[in-house]
Amino acid sequence: MASDQRGWYRDWWRKRTGYTERARFRMSEADVERDRWRSGWRRNFWLAVLLLLVFFVIRAAVRL
Repeated sequence: MASDQRGWYRDWWRKRTGYTERARFRMSEADVERDRWRSGWRRNFWLAVLLLLVFFVIRAAVRL
């Protein structure tokens, strides 16, 4: 067995390079739900920022 196929070496190399397994079948349901929750909040935040910008642009255009 080659050294690069040993579990401790793969773990060491992944830790050294900062590798994170992101395949859905290897993630727990809690991680999947957490990612879904965060992406929802992020989307809603940027939507609120966009709506505020549109509001201020329309308000400035009406004042002219």
